[in-house]
Amino acid sequence: MSDGDHAPAKQLKVVGTRPHRPDGVDKVTGRAMFGADHYLPGMLTGRVKRSPHAHARSSASIPPPQRRSRA
Repeated sequence: MSDGDHAPAKQLKVVGTRPHRPDGVDKVTGRAMFGADHYLPGMLTGRVKRSPHAHARSSASIPPPQRRSRA
């Protein structure tokens, strides 16, 4: 490409400008809803249990046997 193919910087409309963010205010104020904010009926959740000690072994990390649901 030669230098003659590019528009001068003064004629550019998008390059060098700030993008318009219509959801910026909602994100900053905490009103925006994300995927992790939605809870559905019957949805399973889980937690990670970590040891406060590095390289420690925990016998509590073995889950108890699950009961069978009668649905």
